[in-house]
Amino acid sequence: MPLSEGSYIKKNMKIMIDTNIIISAAIFRGSISSLLEEITRRYKIFICDFSVKELKIVIKNKFPNYAGKIDVFLNELIYEMIYTPKNINFEDMPYVRDKKRLSDFGGCFIC
Repeated sequence: MPLSEGSYIKKNMKIMIDTNIIISAAIFRGSISSLLEEITRRYKIFICDFSVKELKIVIKNKFPNYAGKIDVFLNELIYEMIYTPKNINFEDMPYVRDKKRLSDFGGCFIC
């Protein structure tokens, strides 16, 4: 369903795309890909550098035949890269249940 001008989504909303969305859009296409294309036409999207690193690991391990397709997809996608600082004081961040994912969420908090 296309996003309408009268949508409740604010024009200045920051939309962060995670690894699973990129994989679904690039490899499987379909509705996720269509939605991502619609969003990029109307809004600025962000991808965390941690997600790109994670993406390359997942593709290498689970979808090695699609490595080139992912690179093409990322090169064609219009987005801003968010770099996770090396030294984040997670005590100042909101509560995160999965402590192993703190570095991933660090980029989200910055965005």
